[in-house]
Amino acid sequence: MPTEEAKTRIRAAFERIKQTLPEFRDRKVQRWMIAEVGRTLSAEDDGPGILALEAGTGTGKSLGYLLPGIVVAQEEQRTLVVSTGTVALQEQLLHKDLPLVAQYGGLEFRSQLAKGRGRYACIRDLERAAVDDEGDQMALDGALWAQRPSRDDAETVAAMHRAWSADDWDGDLDAWPDALSGAVRSLVTTNRHGCTGGACAHREHCPYYRDRDRVWGADVVVTNHNLVLADLALGGGVVLPPPEKCLYVFDEGHHLPGRAVDQFHAAAGCEAARSWVAELPKAVTEAVAALGDDSGLTELAGSVQERSEGLDALLQEARQTLAANWPAGEAEQEWRFPRGEVPEDLRALAARVAGPARELAARFRELGNKADKALEEARSRQDETEQDALNKVLPRLGLVRERCENLEAAWSGMAEPDPEGRPPLARWIEAVPDQQGDGGDYRVSVSPISAADELRESLWDRCAGALITSATLTSLGRFDRLLGKLGLAEEGRAKCHRLPSPFDYGQAALHVPRERLPDPRDTEAHTQAIAELLPERLDPDQGSLVLFTSRRQMEAVHERLPEDWRKRTRCQGAVSRERLLADHEAEIEAGRGSVLFGLASFAEGVDLPGALCRHVVIARIPFSVPTTPVEATTHEWVESRGGKPFFEISLPDASLRLIQAVGRLIRSEDDWGTVTILDPRVVTKPYGRDLLDSLPPIPRHTT
Repeated sequence: MPTEEAKTRIRAAFERIKQTLPEFRDRKVQRWMIAEVGRTLSAEDDGPGILALEAGTGTGKSLGYLLPGIVVAQEEQRTLVVSTGTVALQEQLLHKDLPLVAQYGGLEFRSQLAKGRGRYACIRDLERAAVDDEGDQMALDGALWAQRPSRDDAETVAAMHRAWSADDWDGDLDAWPDALSGAVRSLVTTNRHGCTGGACAHREHCPYYRDRDRVWGADVVVTNHNLVLADLALGGGVVLPPPEKCLYVFDEGHHLPGRAVDQFHAAAGCEAARSWVAELPKAVTEAVAALGDDSGLTELAGSVQERSEGLDALLQEARQTLAANWPAGEAEQEWRFPRGEVPEDLRALAARVAGPARELAARFRELGNKADKALEEARSRQDETEQDALNKVLPRLGLVRERCENLEAAWSGMAEPDPEGRPPLARWIEAVPDQQGDGGDYRVSVSPISAADELRESLWDRCAGALITSATLTSLGRFDRLLGKLGLAEEGRAKCHRLPSPFDYGQAALHVPRERLPDPRDTEAHTQAIAELLPERLDPDQGSLVLFTSRRQMEAVHERLPEDWRKRTRCQGAVSRERLLADHEAEIEAGRGSVLFGLASFAEGVDLPGALCRHVVIARIPFSVPTTPVEATTHEWVESRGGKPFFEISLPDASLRLIQAVGRLIRSEDDWGTVTILDPRVVTKPYGRDLLDSLPPIPRHTT
């Protein structure tokens, strides 16, 4: 339990907010959440320090975890890390919710946004890439990039350098007023291997380290799931404070398992790798020249030369072998290995490639360490000539090391057997189309199908406490699917609660017109039925949202609508998302009707309160087809254990997505409207009742 002092601070802050925040609504569910989050995150709580909490729109979720989280973190001298799945929520927390807690709750705390290196300019690289006085020559000597930037990109880099030098810009790429191309970002950023840290001459004014130092001194850190996972993959405590010193809040927590799986994916092309493997001896030669007299460098350079040549030959052999054994008729140029089981001959070839890649990564790690040490010594001697030489080679060494490590990860993942009792890796090879008349390439890819073990070992077993929350966490009314993917399935590992919504769903109606609906598996008939039903069901003077699982069906329905309905309908993808929503809002405000056609991202991430959406139409149950290698391997693994993928994966995931889609209608306590599901299976199939029963309590009407 929180200490009495902490409880007093939380209550006092809540009462101040209640009394002074304009239009504040005192909700019982929010009070309960504040108390439960405080109990969970407190080190003195005897129960599990992890809480999975489903809290729908309108419950006051952000205040419900910020208020107790800040107080408990300060009491225990820990950092509250609030991790989100989207930039929009980060901005809401930073610019609205946290200032609100400070202003109206009277709490004093330091907050900071945490971002990765790739979102800051490396001043060392920015200066090296800056355009000279003539404006047409880049300082490319010893650079990492392979080709000269375009004139527009060169001018952008020059403008960035001038702005930095004049203190008109702080080095945050997100704060640069114009969109930046990928080429510009690669010119002015570095990675963790290319960064020289404390040995860098720009360390004192480095934008990345400036904000990282603020992160380590903050009470509240706002970040994203990817950065948390990347930090954990490095062992924790590299970018963010170590897990033992953190209390975590994972808002939009249903995204966390998928982001964790993505974190451990590795891929490498045969010819793509050969293009840079051939340059490794040159990178070593440059490093040796910069390091000067070192008796061990000659042997190291010879080792790199030998292994680079061997690796190049092996990659060429791998490409030829894959081309000769490519299965005839593989759809979309993809060769996936069922259950992740690679044929023995390919597994042996993969082990042969992985070996020298691993050895080269070790050699460049050693070389980079030597260069780091030499740079520190050069700084202490104030030898600017040597510092400049080392600063030129260190980024190249870092990039090469990263490439070797990735190459080794991809090929060793293809070669090594899966640990006993753990889910297999998904393994596949992609045929990359020919771009330059060289016959194309083959890309080897490996990915875990579950990151449950990694999350359990690196996060849950180490953190001081954690809250996983979102408007939708459950599937079919249960937390089982989420907990399994998070590595929290063990009984008693996490507390789970669902907060009731403050909204009056009695003001809405759910319709399923099954008599006129064919089975959606008959795509043509179902598409035609939707095109005929929409003009009958939708009010031409209202705002409506129609959600599809297929772009092809969305476009086909739009084409078949009567002309007057086509004119008032806007399809996702026709223009930018911002433009689409702005046009829709403008039509509604002008007193005219407007219909949005959207796909999966609109089913979860679009907010259309009030008159902007009085009718949500769901074209079909959002079942996912296991088309990706990770999904297909997951289904095979479940089957191999005697399970049924439809009931263990497809149905629970469809339930979550259906709940999210229905949730687009009621966005405030005053909202009302209609949900129509144009999939008769919700009333004709045995599983349909489970799907309907998991939805918000909207009165149902079947015709």
